[in-house]
Amino acid sequence: MSRAADEHLSDADAVLNCPYFSTTLAVAPAARSGRRLGRVVLVAVPLGLVAVFGTVKLLAPREKALPPTSLKLSVIAPESTSESEGFSLRVLVRNEADRPARDVRCQIAGRSMSHLALEQADPPEVLVEASGQSVTIALGDLAPGEIAGADLYFSIKRLGELRLVVAATADNVQAPARAAVVGEALP
Repeated sequence: MSRAADEHLSDADAVLNCPYFSTTLAVAPAARSGRRLGRVVLVAVPLGLVAVFGTVKLLAPREKALPPTSLKLSVIAPESTSESEGFSLRVLVRNEADRPARDVRCQIAGRSMSHLALEQADPPEVLVEASGQSVTIALGDLAPGEIAGADLYFSIKRLGELRLVVAATADNVQAPARAAVVGEALP
């Protein structure tokens, strides 16, 4: 290596004694840098974890959500009936989806249930529960396009207007299908 004639070569003592350069170790700056490092770690580690898990979730294969099964509910009931005839109700449920509906159930409820007493269900094996507030029937699994139903026969305990709500549900149905029943029990 050669040096130019006008090149000044500083010696180590001159550099080390310069007022702008200090080799003295200070305790306070080291502690501050440690706190700063701690803060950086406290911020960087959670951000890194979020980035890693977000990338994994983003790149993971997604399961395709199945469309909800759609049920169509039909209820056949007389507009008026007499106390001696009783009140009959036919409930029909159709699966309008392209996949099976699992464990289809219908519940008949309303303020007027206290006016009625269930006498018979046809077929009898569909009856799950009958109380003063509701009647529940189970129609089982329905294949796409399949229809299932039941006939319910009630005796009338009190005359007057009858208002009921029928709701059809299934395990893989997000919202029940509903139908209102309005009738009258005459003397």
